[in-house]
Amino acid sequence: MICPECSSELEGRGSHYKCGSCGQKWIVTFTCEVCGELPQVLASCGAVSFFCNTCNSLKSRESMNKEFVKDE
Repeated sequence: MICPECSSELEGRGSHYKCGSCGQKWIVTFTCEVCGELPQVLASCGAVSFFCNTCNSLKSRESMNKEFVKDE
């Protein structure tokens, strides 16, 4: 993922990321690209997937909308 502040690569996992260049910390939330609802997180064997209950479909992290919020 790319830092919205300085366009450098973000480091981290899950929903917490940090920019190695500008030092800003971010919390990333994902919403369904079709309906805008928060998906259910499915985790097994170290892999994380998302399921939208409204659309009744499995979603990938890459296909969903991402919102970056500064982590103070």
